[in-house]
Amino acid sequence: MNIRVNDVFSLKNGKYITLEKVNYNGDSYIFVNKLDNFDEPTNLFMVFKCLKKGLIEEKDTNILKPLLQYFSEKANQRLELINDMEK
Repeated sequence: MNIRVNDVFSLKNGKYITLEKVNYNGDSYIFVNKLDNFDEPTNLFMVFKCLKKGLIEEKDTNILKPLLQYFSEKANQRLELINDMEK
């Protein structure tokens, strides 16, 4: 499944926006934020593994731990960039 950063997509349990994408151990993963009924961000974040025919929520902590570390670092870099632009 070809999903890019900032793509909004729907699954059976709601709509999501892709915040980041990364390849890890030969697989592709996306970090997403669930959207509410008005397409506004919620406080629910998830990691999905991208498969050829769809997405599956990643629940393996051995995979989640390094992925979440990576996603956190990328988010901090973006915040620093935004803060620098506002100066």
